[in-house]
Amino acid sequence: MISERVMWHGQCGALGVQCTVASSCAGVDIQIAEGGTLIRRERYPDRSTAYERARAIRREYEDAGYRVAP
Repeated sequence: MISERVMWHGQCGALGVQCTVASSCAGVDIQIAEGGTLIRRERYPDRSTAYERARAIRREYEDAGYRVAP
């Protein structure tokens, strides 16, 4: 069974970005989609590490000028 949660989403002009965390028995995946296209997927062994990384990626997008909301 796969559990998905949108961690945050952002906007910079017309370009939208969304971060989703998906948990399964194989691990926890962070998925970053821009404009509806998956551009990055990272796998972590546990949810805590994945959530920490999702927060770091969020800061990267904020620093790049995106307006990011939880």
